[in-house]
Amino acid sequence: MLTFPSESIRVVPLRLLAFFLCILFALPVAAQTRHALVIGIDKYVEVTPLEKAVNDARAVEAALTQAGVKTTLVTDPGQRAFNTAIEDFSASLSPGDEAIFFYAGHGIEDDGQNFLLPADVPKDKGRLTVRGESVALDTIMAAFQDRGARVSVFIIDACRDNPFASGTRSIGGTRGLAAVREVAGTFVMFSAGQGESALDRLPGEDTAPNSVFTRVLLPRLSEPGLDLRQMATEVRREVRDLAGTAGHSQFPAVYDQLAGDFTLIPAAATSASTAAAPQVADPCIAARADWTLVAGSNSESTLATFMTMHKDCPLTMALAKERISAIAPQQTAAAELPPAADTAPVVRAAPAAQPDPAATDPALAAFDRCKAAVDEVDVDDLAKNPALSQMIDDCRTAIAHPTQSGDAKAFLGRALYSDKNYDEAITWFRQAAEAGNTQAMNSIGVMFTYGRGVPKNDAEAVQWYRKAADAGNAAGMTNVGLMLEQGKGLKRDPAEAARYFVLGLRNGSRGFLDGYARWNVSRETRVELQRALTAEGVYSGTIDGSLGPASRAAMESLIARGN
Repeated sequence: MLTFPSESIRVVPLRLLAFFLCILFALPVAAQTRHALVIGIDKYVEVTPLEKAVNDARAVEAALTQAGVKTTLVTDPGQRAFNTAIEDFSASLSPGDEAIFFYAGHGIEDDGQNFLLPADVPKDKGRLTVRGESVALDTIMAAFQDRGARVSVFIIDACRDNPFASGTRSIGGTRGLAAVREVAGTFVMFSAGQGESALDRLPGEDTAPNSVFTRVLLPRLSEPGLDLRQMATEVRREVRDLAGTAGHSQFPAVYDQLAGDFTLIPAAATSASTAAAPQVADPCIAARADWTLVAGSNSESTLATFMTMHKDCPLTMALAKERISAIAPQQTAAAELPPAADTAPVVRAAPAAQPDPAATDPALAAFDRCKAAVDEVDVDDLAKNPALSQMIDDCRTAIAHPTQSGDAKAFLGRALYSDKNYDEAITWFRQAAEAGNTQAMNSIGVMFTYGRGVPKNDAEAVQWYRKAADAGNAAGMTNVGLMLEQGKGLKRDPAEAARYFVLGLRNGSRGFLDGYARWNVSRETRVELQRALTAEGVYSGTIDGSLGPASRAAMESLIARGN
C-alpha cells in the first residue's frame, strides 16, 4: 500500500477517455485533422498489475482507426516513454486539430490533482516521489491546449481504490475524484464517479477481455451519427447497471466544456473508407405538415388521398380515419333532406371550424394537462397532490408528441422526482436536457447536489448548473451563485456569487430573494450583492450587507424587469 508522511494520497477514477471528436463535420475534412493517443498499462513493476488495460487500449485503438482517426497506441510505458509519447503526440497537433486521449491503467488523485501512473511507478515512497514519477493530467491537457487543439476529448479508465483489492484499478487507501479544471474545448469522462472504484473485471468467472467501462464504450465508438453527450449518457447508464449486477456502485463522471454538438463518426460514414447506410427519413414529418391542410376537410376523397400518400405514418392515418368516421353521419343526414325550393334564399355555409388539435391528438391533450399540472409548481406541493399518479400518466403519454417531447420529458422527470422515483426521473431529465430543455439541465444539477438518483457530486452539479445558466435558465444562474457562495464544487468567490445571483434576478428568478435567509448567505456575499445592485442602478442605499427593505425592493425591481 502506498502511504505518505502526514498526508494520505487519495485515489481518483482515471480512465480518461480522450475522445477527439470531430467537430463541425460540415467543414471540409482538410480544415482539421483528428488525432488520438491511446495508452494502456498492465505490467506494473511494483504496484498491483492489471489484467485488461492493454486489451482495452488495443480495442479502442482499433475502433478509432476504423473510424478514420489517426491513432497512436502505446502499451506498458515507463515514465520516460510515457512522457515521450505525450510530447511526440502534442508535436503532431496543429492549430484547429482535434485530439482524443484514452488511458487505461492506474490513476491517483493527490491534493486536488490527477496523476496517471506509468509502469515503473515506485511503491512505498513519499508523495513527492510518486508525484514526480507520475504524469499529471493537467500537464497533458495543457500540452494539447498549447498546440491550439480546437477540441480535446479525454477518457480515463483507471482505479480509485486500494491496489491490493482484487478487481479494482487503484492505488492508495482512500477513494476520491478530483474535479478537472475547466478548459474551453475539452470533454472529460472518468470511468467512475466520486467515491467509487472502477471495476477492472466483474467478480467470479468474468471472461470478457475488457474492463466493465470499456466493454460498454466500445460498441458506441463505431456508431455513426452518435452525439458525444448522448454516447456518454448511454455509457454511464449501462455501466451503472452492469456494475450493479455485482452489487457495485460505478457511475462514470463527465466534465463538459464543449460548445455545440459533436459526433465521433459523422452520420455520412461508418469509417474512413466505408459509406454509411442511407438515412431513413421520418415519414411523419411530411404527413404532419399535410395534415394541417386537410384536418378540417369534409371530403372523404380528399382524406382518402391523404391516407394513400401517408400510409407509413400511423398517427396521421389514425387521425384521418377518425375524421372520416366523424363526417360520414353528417353526409348521410344531408342526403336525406328534401331539395331546397328554387325560391329559397341562397345561404352560404360558414367556413368549417378548425378542430382543436388537442381534441384529435391524445398526446397533445395529455401534454396540455401535464404542463398545467407540473410546470412551475413546487415539487413539495406536487408530492402532496393526490392526483400525482394521474399527472405522471399524462406526462408519459405526452412524450409521444413529436414537437413537445423534450418539454414533456422534463415535466415527467419533475413529476417522478416529486414521487421520489429518482432513478427514473434522472433518465427523463437527461433526455430532456439533450433536447435542449434548460429546466432539466438545472434539475440534473439539483440531483447531483443532493445525491438523488446519482451519487452526490458537487463538481458535476456545478457543470449542469452552468450549462443551464449559459442556456439562459435563471434558476441555473441562481444555483451557480449558491455553489460559489458555499464553495461547493469550485473555489468560494463571494463577488462572483453575487454576480450570478444578480443574473438570476435580472432573468426573473425569485430563488435568491426567497431563499437567501435559509441559505445563511454570508455578509461578505451580501455586501457584494449590494454593490452589484448599485451597479445595476436599482439600489442607492448603504453598502452594509444588511438586506433590508431597500435591498429587497431593488431585487424585486430586477425580477420585474426580467419578467
